[in-house]
Amino acid sequence: MTVIALPGVCPDGCWVSVANTSHPEAHRGTVEGGVPRQGSDGFISWKKPRQDSGRKERERILGRWKSKPIAAGPLTVGVGLELSRADAPLEEQTTWHCRAELGAVAAGSKEVTLTWREPLEVRGRVLDRAGKPVSDVPIFVTPEPGTEAGEPVWTCAFEAMHEPVSGADGSFVVQIDPGVPVKIDAGWRNYPIGTASRTLRGKPDGEIVLALK
Repeated sequence: MTVIALPGVCPDGCWVSVANTSHPEAHRGTVEGGVPRQGSDGFISWKKPRQDSGRKERERILGRWKSKPIAAGPLTVGVGLELSRADAPLEEQTTWHCRAELGAVAAGSKEVTLTWREPLEVRGRVLDRAGKPVSDVPIFVTPEPGTEAGEPVWTCAFEAMHEPVSGADGSFVVQIDPGVPVKIDAGWRNYPIGTASRTLRGKPDGEIVLALK
């Protein structure tokens, strides 16, 4: 499979992957030679490849990445960019990732043009049943895209070690995909002090309020 980045997409380079969604550990293990595998990953960039210790890097076409042979089946393609500092603790490291489910893909060559949307910052506040700010409530962000006949639907989201939580004043900041409806939940199902939910479509007018019920 060949993944294509249009001009202006991933100008500094992004990690890209293709995986068979029916395989629980598509990215684990190694397969030698040209045998079709369950997953493949690499780097897509608009910059010329560097030389490494005098050895010529494998030829790379700018703005394109070709995977190793992938077994036919339900495939997903994704592209990610690490946004945290290199020296940040592991629990603070985050990756903004855009992916699409391609459905069943037959054997043979295929080209996919990746979609990349920058994160949209949303600020909000969690209130308890009395209307007072409440802290340490986990916040969950879930893209809820529709379906487009014959076309892969791309969604973007953060991948992090931990979910964000509300601060001492109930405030929180999350990053969402501006291109699809996104559900923001405070607390999980049967959370002891209540839950709240809000679905956004793009940038809201000011701060959102999640009132626990």
